[in-house]
Amino acid sequence: MKILLVNPPRSPFNDILKYAPETAKPFIHRKLIGPPLGLMTIAAAVKDHDVILFDTKGEYDLDPGTPPLNELVKRLVQEHQPDIIGSTAITSELNYTWQIFEVAKSISPHILTVLGGLHPTLLPYDSGHSSIDVIVQGQGAYLFRDIV
Repeated sequence: MKILLVNPPRSPFNDILKYAPETAKPFIHRKLIGPPLGLMTIAAAVKDHDVILFDTKGEYDLDPGTPPLNELVKRLVQEHQPDIIGSTAITSELNYTWQIFEVAKSISPHILTVLGGLHPTLLPYDSGHSSIDVIVQGQGAYLFRDIV
């Protein structure tokens, strides 16, 4: 089974800096702060399969010349031809996950799309989209393995 996990881009609409006290602002990240541990855990749970994890946050933070998300996803799906594509979402990134899944489905409608993360865990009724096949709530590693 071929699995593509995509960490969505960081939202440009993060108002943390806008509302943070001046003393806290130097400590608030503006760029990549670490690996996508949630998706890495998911990848480890299905390590017997062909898993690709792509971190768009890293791409956009480290290379300003990175192409738009639609183009990135199109390339990834065409190159890896996954059976399953998964992503994670906090509220400010939810629209990006929908976009990732829409592009994947437009290229290969048979791809199973799986969304997990904080937003779908807390607000599953607000996470749905026509491009999403499965929403995973809570700690998703074992659930994702069962889906696979």
